[in-house]
Amino acid sequence: MFQLIPGTKYHGGQEVDAMFVVWVIFILLFVMSAVLLTGRGSFLIAGYNTSSPEEKEKYNSQKLCRTMGVSMLLILFATAGLFFIPLDSVYRTPYFIFYFIFLIADIGIALYISNTRCYKAGYENKKDIRKSKKETLFVAAGIFIVMFPVLLLVSITLYRASLPPVYTIGGDTLKISSFYGETIPLDGIKTITLEETMPFGLSKKNGSDLGSILKGRFDADGNTAHVYIDASRPPFILIETEEGLHIINDQSREKTEALYTQLKSLIK
Repeated sequence: MFQLIPGTKYHGGQEVDAMFVVWVIFILLFVMSAVLLTGRGSFLIAGYNTSSPEEKEKYNSQKLCRTMGVSMLLILFATAGLFFIPLDSVYRTPYFIFYFIFLIADIGIALYISNTRCYKAGYENKKDIRKSKKETLFVAAGIFIVMFPVLLLVSITLYRASLPPVYTIGGDTLKISSFYGETIPLDGIKTITLEETMPFGLSKKNGSDLGSILKGRFDADGNTAHVYIDASRPPFILIETEEGLHIINDQSREKTEALYTQLKSLIK
């Protein structure tokens, strides 16, 4: 749950938490890849560590460990790229989609190599090797076919949800073009104020809170608010209408203040 503390400015606490998670993942990947690249740590390899002694005997464990170590190292490098992108806008970048596609490809290739190139030199059962290759290809293809559309759909959804809203004042309405967007009749606005800090806490009911970007329906101290804000970029425009409270802002202080001035001049 995301919450703005009454009377205070937002300082990106959720982004700090997310960055902490990325750091933990990065460190774990670093440690695991370092261990595996030494040719040790086979207990870290899923599938191999639960295989029977007879099955393990077929594999060159050092080569298998180094193969998985290289795979982990590549994922480590890809994860490092996340440190160069603000987490509240990572969903808007092509790197977000690339990262997950890369993960699928990396895992698929690692599975293929580990099941076809990591046998011991003395293991000569070519029939089993061909069977293993075929099974691995089917597994890798299955993972790709199932996961790619899901990740693509999730990526597109998150990308759309992270885009800043576009405000259009035309005729007698304020149109908010965005995920969870809506149109507000100007003659239905009761009050409008410009606030430097949020005067109450917000918790999501039906919407999205990607980093500092909040959109949708939020609980505002017991009341439902329609929210379209970047919480890290005050001020905020509070609009009270017949349908309830609306909270909006634009991508800069100047744009938000200009939007407020324009709306204020149109309200009778």
